[in-house]
Amino acid sequence: MKKIFSLFILTIIFISKIFAQENLPYSRYGVGFLQPQQFQSTMGMGNLSTAFQSEWMQNPANPASYASLAQKSTVFDAALQMRWNTLSDGNNSSRYFDMQPAYLGLGSMIHNGKKMKIGIGFSLLPQSKISYNISQAGSATSLPIIEKQNFSGNGNLYKFQLGSGVKYKNLYLGVQGGYMFGRIFYDAQIFYPDSAHALGAENYRLQNPGGFCWTGGLQYVIPIGKENKIIIGTTYTAAANLQTHQTEVWRRFSSYGGNYEYIVDTVRYLSDTTGKIKIPAKISFGVQWIQGRQWALGAQFEQQDWSLYRNFEQHDSLKKSWKLAVGGYFTPDALSSQIFKRTIYKFGFNYGLDPIYLRGNQFNYYSFNAGASIPIAFKAEENRPMFIFIHLNFETGSHGSTTSNLVSENFFRFNFGITVSGNWYQRRKFD
Repeated sequence: MKKIFSLFILTIIFISKIFAQENLPYSRYGVGFLQPQQFQSTMGMGNLSTAFQSEWMQNPANPASYASLAQKSTVFDAALQMRWNTLSDGNNSSRYFDMQPAYLGLGSMIHNGKKMKIGIGFSLLPQSKISYNISQAGSATSLPIIEKQNFSGNGNLYKFQLGSGVKYKNLYLGVQGGYMFGRIFYDAQIFYPDSAHALGAENYRLQNPGGFCWTGGLQYVIPIGKENKIIIGTTYTAAANLQTHQTEVWRRFSSYGGNYEYIVDTVRYLSDTTGKIKIPAKISFGVQWIQGRQWALGAQFEQQDWSLYRNFEQHDSLKKSWKLAVGGYFTPDALSSQIFKRTIYKFGFNYGLDPIYLRGNQFNYYSFNAGASIPIAFKAEENRPMFIFIHLNFETGSHGSTTSNLVSENFFRFNFGITVSGNWYQRRKFD
């Protein structure tokens, strides 16, 4: 089983490398394109994670929810993400596709007392992604005359985190600590016309950031009758200061016809310079109304001040961002023997401001979400029920702008995930 699982993970990573053809021009700014920090349990419903909790599905976006897991339960989560994006400047467009693992997670209820419950969970998931390749024509009216400039970058930030949640009466409290790490590459090239007989100039930077981060969460349950309830939640993710090692090189190259030929010499080389990347704090508030096992509706607001972002003490073209989400789910008949009647159907909408601020524009962001979590129940042994949830979630939306010679991006994201939940370990007894 371990060999099959390892082969499965390696296959996903190999496939993701083959299909890594995405071009995200705005990932040039800050730490790049921010990846979803939710599991499939809350995707499809507007990513409403701050006030979400479940007995059978974990929610690492708010560590307080770990205390809501079922007694003696252990939950395993894994997912794959596919993303199609279309870039347009108003006249021309291009399409790209990318596929990558979304996360791995494991959670468990470790103490189920009368007055207090304690759950734990750990996960590995991407924090952000940098993947861009931009070519910009030079100007013939300014000196020196530049034929074109090329900007490219790639890399990822990942996060490994371990959290715990405690329940006392109707109050849930949680804290989660993690470690961010990654490898990021930036490259900038300047090409001069062949008639100038000038060598091109290049600057590239390789960064290896790493540092600790933490999130605190709270949820409070207000019962309404026997089965209905309102859940109020909030999270605070502290600012992270990532210790970063950087190698930076300035060099000249020969080019012809706007094409890179070969390196001529290295002008300057700085190896293993140390500095910091500062990622600003984030806060979120959420509320959900849950009507038994039939349906739920909720809303969530989050905010992050990216004007405080720094990379080796340098700021970027970023401002304060915010996002408002609404969504919910419904189940036709949670106790039905028909699988599609007990399936959880989800829907949601997101709207807000991106952190990117360029040429006097701060971009609006919006997306529509939909999905389904299909439950499959079975018994591993007598009196030991297990559940498998197959998650299928979709998101489509847009951000960016074609004004001021900028680019807009339309995207479609499909997420496939699996949750295996139940009492995995049971001590055998002899009569």
